[in-house]
Amino acid sequence: MMILRFLVVFLATTASGQNSVGVPCLGKIVDREGFVRELCGVSGSFFLGAPSKQKAISAGFSRTGAWVKTETSMLIVDGDSRLETQAPEGPALFTFRANGSPEFVYFQATKELFEWDGSKLLKREFADAFQETGGIAMRLPDQRMVTYSEGAIHIGDLAFPLDSVPEVMEWINPEWIHFRGAALRITPGREAVFILPESN
Repeated sequence: MMILRFLVVFLATTASGQNSVGVPCLGKIVDREGFVRELCGVSGSFFLGAPSKQKAISAGFSRTGAWVKTETSMLIVDGDSRLETQAPEGPALFTFRANGSPEFVYFQATKELFEWDGSKLLKREFADAFQETGGIAMRLPDQRMVTYSEGAIHIGDLAFPLDSVPEVMEWINPEWIHFRGAALRITPGREAVFILPESN
C-alpha cells in the first residue's frame, strides 16, 4: 500500500483549489502517462500541474471525495475519511453522490459493482449506467447521459466531435469530466469540450 500512501500525501497537499501561484484549478486528472496532476487555468487556456510520483490507472474526483486506483489497489477519500484497499486488476469507473461523497465503483475486468457506504465497500447488482455503449458512458446526477459514438461525445441532445476514442470517463469535479486528453464541461447551458495540453 506504499504507493497509495504517497498518493494520499499528494492529494492532501493539492486540495486548495489553487496552485502555488494562486491560479484556479478545476481539480485533478490522470494524464496520458498515468500520473495524477492538477488541471489549472480557465476554459480554453488550461495547463497541467506537477505529476504525482506514482501512477494511477483510473481516478475520479469531487470537491470532497476521490477514487484513485492503481493496478491492484484503490484509495477512497470521503471528506476526512481514507480507505486503502486491494482491488481487481485493470481500470474502474466511478460515480459520486450529489454531496460529493464517493458512491459506486465498477471494476471493468471482473464486471463487479460496489457501493461505498462511508466506511466500506458493499457489493451490489450490476447497474445499467455502466453497461451502455460498452462502458464509455456516464449518467449525470440530473439523469442526462454522457456517451461516445460515431466520433463524438454526446450529452443530452448535444454532440461534440472528438478525434480519438475515449478509453475512460473520469470526474474532475461536479461540473467537469475528463477523457484523457480532453475535458467536457457539463454545466447546463454551458456545455463544451476543451482539448488539454500534452503531459510534460
